[in-house]
Amino acid sequence: MYLLIIIAIVVAVVVFQKQKQKSKSTTQNISGNSFSQNNNSIKKAYDFSTVQSIMSIPVPKYEPLHGLTSPVNNIEYILQRKATEFKRNGRMDLAIACLRKSNGIMAHSNFSYQKDDYLRLVKYLQADGQFEQAEKELELIKKAHPDLFFGNQMTNPQISKITEDLVWFSASRLCPYCSIYNDRVYSKSGRDRRFPSFSLLPNDLKVINCPQCNTFLGFSGYYDHDMDGSLKKIIKDSNRPFKDLRTKEEKEYYKAKVTKKTNAKLAEAEYLWLCQNLPDLAPKSLSGYTRMKNSKSANYQKIVSAANEAGYQIVDNI
Repeated sequence: MYLLIIIAIVVAVVVFQKQKQKSKSTTQNISGNSFSQNNNSIKKAYDFSTVQSIMSIPVPKYEPLHGLTSPVNNIEYILQRKATEFKRNGRMDLAIACLRKSNGIMAHSNFSYQKDDYLRLVKYLQADGQFEQAEKELELIKKAHPDLFFGNQMTNPQISKITEDLVWFSASRLCPYCSIYNDRVYSKSGRDRRFPSFSLLPNDLKVINCPQCNTFLGFSGYYDHDMDGSLKKIIKDSNRPFKDLRTKEEKEYYKAKVTKKTNAKLAEAEYLWLCQNLPDLAPKSLSGYTRMKNSKSANYQKIVSAANEAGYQIVDNI
């Protein structure tokens, strides 16, 4: 009798788990389809067939965000993706129009966009041979979004909003400069002797971005209520020596990162020069030129020679 009861319970549990898994799978499929359908319905609501129709797309009224969300259903994001599609199909006029319109909408979006998002327009204009227009667009973008370009020169607005005496400063743990001051609590008045004075933080780090590594610098008020028993450690960490304490691995990683970024900037500048001055020799894309340069192919050697004859020096990767 007891054996039959146990068997019945086991069977019931197995059936319940299967039904639960099936329900979860169905919910996920419905959610995914709804997500895709929403994106497609937004695309159908607009006309992307001409430059005029793209530029006439209105700026939406955005609702505040709640929780973790994605911008994929926002029109500015859809325009960015359409630009990629048009470029692939050889319609650079429509691709450029999409990016120009997207740039105009992004400033009003409920999402925050970065410098590279705005600069796609400049790169597409360059790829289309519109170099003068690319320069004009770059200047317009810089003027409209100075915080994205001159953050290492602008006083961080978070500082003036902090009413508490104690300020938590966060930066990069890899940069040889801002990592020295990273992850410390400072006393603005200097009267709280438990923490270093805010005056010890260099003025060129009281900005939006680190002048050396361009990392976003964070400032927030700190409440010294020892709720979780961490106050003692925070005081100790805040009073560590003001010197480079990075590990060997962190230093090597940072050096490799800087080298990669420097080489990428060199390649981009060289490719732009080639497109303007030796268009017949320039590869179809920056990525193609980068691969050519990294492998030091025969065609790359021809480009180096031709550029040298034209008075322009192409340098090897660092």
